[in-house]
Parts: sequence; C-alpha cells; structure tokens
Amino acid sequence: MKIALLIHELEVQGGGERQCVALARALQSAGHDVTLFTSAYDPACYAQICSELKIRVTGRGWFPRMRKSAYLRRLLDMRLMLASVNESHDVWNPHHWPSHWASVWLKRKLGGRVVWMCNDIPDFKQKYDAARIEPSPVEKLKALLYWCMWRFDARQIRNIDATMVLSDWTKSELLKVYDTRVSVVRSGMDSGLRVPGDSGKIRDRFGFAPSDFVVLWFGILMPHRRLEDGILAIARLRERGIAARLLVAGSSAAFPDYAEYLRRIALELKVQDAVVFAGSVSEAEVNDYYAASDVFLFPNVEQTWGLVVIEAMSAGKPVVVSTGSGVHEVLEDNKTAMKVPPRDPEAIARKLELLYRDPTLRQALARSGRDYCLTRFSWERYAQDMVDAFEQSQANSTLQPDAAAPEPSLAAA
Repeated sequence: MKIALLIHELEVQGGGERQCVALARALQSAGHDVTLFTSAYDPACYAQICSELKIRVTGRGWFPRMRKSAYLRRLLDMRLMLASVNESHDVWNPHHWPSHWASVWLKRKLGGRVVWMCNDIPDFKQKYDAARIEPSPVEKLKALLYWCMWRFDARQIRNIDATMVLSDWTKSELLKVYDTRVSVVRSGMDSGLRVPGDSGKIRDRFGFAPSDFVVLWFGILMPHRRLEDGILAIARLRERGIAARLLVAGSSAAFPDYAEYLRRIALELKVQDAVVFAGSVSEAEVNDYYAASDVFLFPNVEQTWGLVVIEAMSAGKPVVVSTGSGVHEVLEDNKTAMKVPPRDPEAIARKLELLYRDPTLRQALARSGRDYCLTRFSWERYAQDMVDAFEQSQANSTLQPDAAAPEPSLAAA
C-alpha cells in the first residue's frame, strides 16, 4: 500500500510527533511504501527514527516568516503542501490538524482515501462559544472569525473517509462538534524503554540525595498539563516531612509564560528548591530520566491520550495519572496505575504519599504496569490497526479526484 503521512510541523519531540514517525517506521517495516510530508522539519526531532524514513519538506506558504495569525499561517502552509505534492497515494493519513485540510484537497486532486489521526480536537467551536457571549465589538468580531473557521473545518472533515482517535473521551467530544465517522485505536509504545537507564547520572546532575523521593513529569509545558497541581502536591508532601522533589522534563518554548507561572507558584509555596525544570531532554537520556525517578506523575486534563504514561510504565515506573487524560481508560486503578481526579492536588499528594510509605506497593504497581504495557502496546500493533482502518476506508470513500476542483478558500465555507 502506498501511504502518505502528513503532519504540519515536525520540529518538537511531542507525543503526537513521536506517534506519527513511529507509525511511519512500523508501516515501512511491514512492507508499505511510506512518505512523510511536513511543512517544517528539524532533523534533531526524533533523529534516530526519522533517519530511517522518507521525509519530504514542502516548506512554508506565502510570507514564510509570518507566525501570526496561527490559523492563517497553517492555511498558507497547507495550500503550499497541496501545490507541492503531485504523486498519488492510496491513503492520505494526516496527523493533528490542519494537515487534514491538505489531505482532503490532495484526495480531490490525486485520488486516494483520507484517514485522519485526530490527536487534538480543533477548538474553533469552543472559542466561538466563548467569544460570542461577550458584549464587546472585538469579541463579536472574533466570534465571527471562529464561526467561519469552524464551518470551513467542518466542510473539510465531511470529505474524510475515516477519523481515528485514541480514546473514547475524544470520540465523544469530537462528535459533539463534527459529523464524521470516528473509531478508537490505541497508540503504540517504544520497546527501547525496556533497557534500564543510568539513575545516578540524572540524580547527581540535579543534586538529588539518595533519600529524595523523585516524582517525574515528561512533556512539552502547556497549560492543560496542570503542572501547578503537581507543584501543590509536592508542597503538601514536604509539609508532611517527605523529601519529595518534582523533576519537570521538557521544553517550555511553546508557552514560556506558563513556565514562568509555574516558577512563581513554586516560589510562593517556598518549594522552588524542590521543583527542578530540566528543559528539553535528548533521546539518548530519556531512559536515564525514568531510571532516576521513583514515580511518574501525569496530572494532565483534557488530554486525548498520554503516550508518555505508557512509556513510563514500560520503563518500570509506577504512575499516578489523572482521569482527565484519555490514557486512564485502559488502566486499572491500584493495579496498573494510581488514578486521581483532575485538578485535585490533595488527591495527588495522597497517592504519592501512599507510594512513598509503601515500597512494596510501589514495586508491585511498577511490575504490574510494566507487564501490562509490554504485552498490550507496540508500534507494530498500532500500525496494523491503522492498516485495517485504511482498508476499511475504501468502502467509505466520499470524494473522487477532480483535477478541475476549485482551490480551497475560507469564503467557500
């Protein structure tokens, strides 16, 4: 099968980016002809995986240095991707948004089918609802813009043959906003995390004492990650005499204001020395960070999945995970993971204290979670599930190629 994977940008080491490139590699290993198209690519992004892939950079659209408005930037990039790709594929598999726009237009231009991997639901409808109730003329104008974008987006999605999501929660939320065929598929997992890392390397780097109880968080710092709940929980543990440390590993470049907000919270709670911001982590040191931690924390809310949770479990770490994340759907409370309600620092503190005071429970949870992940998740299984969706989508094809089809425009919405 000839398959095109599309992602707007491949510049950061996020979970969605890892999922996309890992899928490309697994499909390629299964014998499929795979090309990954992107508007912007940093060779340092998952360099080991990407070195094995056929990646084509289509570039930025008009005014390449323009970054705002983000919606216009994406539209221009997708129009250039449409113009740059002239080779037909059996399947166009966009990841994130707005690569599904380019996929629908390429389907019209070259044929094939579109199977969208919707990792994050476009928020046009949510922003429209929020802006339209405000009395100011500026907000009313914003509401009109969001309405136009929502209708434009919905029009493209109607021509998608199948939409895949990672959790039942995402499916229910997506169907509130868009009319599309939606199926749930579970993500894979990097088997390389089975190799133990060097725990002393990271603990020594940040001055952790042997008795410190190190709680790790991994990812790109964004407001919905709710790291403030983790900081509040650490403050409560330290009030109870527990030498807890929160190790925040990941880039803050996307939301620097949020990172500064977290630092202020730590300072106000007088736990600034207990909260360590490690910054971006190289692929070579990922296992070392897991090895250095005692527990992995995932307080995220409105998170469609949570690949890093599965990776932490496969690395042998007990996890405390918010039920505000999609990944909790496949985990069993107190057996493969500790679940907590979203936005509940005290619940987090109680679970962490329980794990701190009961090393036997901590080891049992880590062992059970690891065994579960190693038998349930793999990129090969995820790739086969996606291939099944690609084949099924042939019966659902909604749009035939038409070389004379009009160029996409917001006015058409």
